[in-house]
Amino acid sequence: MKEAAGAIVLGAPFFFWGLSLYRRSKAAANWPCVQGWVFHSAVRSDYSRGDNDSPDSWTFTPEVRYQYQAGGQVYQGTRITVANHGYQNQQKAQAVIAGFPADTPCFVYYNPAKPHESVLIPGKTEGILPLILGGVLLILGLAALVAK
Repeated sequence: MKEAAGAIVLGAPFFFWGLSLYRRSKAAANWPCVQGWVFHSAVRSDYSRGDNDSPDSWTFTPEVRYQYQAGGQVYQGTRITVANHGYQNQQKAQAVIAGFPADTPCFVYYNPAKPHESVLIPGKTEGILPLILGGVLLILGLAALVAK
């Protein structure tokens, strides 16, 4: 019984977070596009000291800041995709920002309902892994509850 409840408690947040990311990334594929300007592009390095159970590690996060205009207003954005994330591999992070060098024009896709929401790469399907993981945990937890 405790295992079933644990699977549900753990699985539900992952499932709904993944579902939210997936829906937002699919919606972004239909957002309007405007010309923007990249004014900052870099990779941020974050060091995490491990403990007895895990080693020290680095996370490399692509950072891009850009400006665009929508509905007569100027906005600034930082999202490359709906779910910005870091990498364990610095070359992967460098490859992401290589497409968005500082002081260059870019295409910006913005949410027409909330013009301050924007991305540089729309429609990249994100959230699938937490959606599947959470769904599996939910199904296992619910199946265990029903079986009892």
